[in-house]
Amino acid sequence: MPLKHFLNRKRTQLRALLGLPYRDYERMSVRIKIDNLTGPQVKAIEDLLHQWEWLGGVGSSRWTAFFADGDGNFRPRIKVNGKRPESSGKGKWRTLTDKNGYSEGFYVIDFDSIACAERSNETELKTANA
Repeated sequence: MPLKHFLNRKRTQLRALLGLPYRDYERMSVRIKIDNLTGPQVKAIEDLLHQWEWLGGVGSSRWTAFFADGDGNFRPRIKVNGKRPESSGKGKWRTLTDKNGYSEGFYVIDFDSIACAERSNETELKTANA
């Protein structure tokens, strides 16, 4: 992890401990509709969302996961605010790799990484416009 990302994460943790807002991000609502699911898939997604809400409520951070069995019967049809979902940036986020650099088949995304990238872009834009 680059030093600036490490320092940003530590700053974020300190702000959280002090009860200070992370950043003046506008709070939003999102409507997600998922069709073409089986009963167990619905239960798994609901449990995942429950864990997210619980972790936020108790102030704890954990990686959570959902196995998308696309070569099985997991064929969701998803709409986010009425539109097909979009990627936040192909190749911009991470995949887990083993010690030799081979993909482990895991895709991970972290909103702190997105926030760091946005802050970095904002800083570059401010510097360029100065």
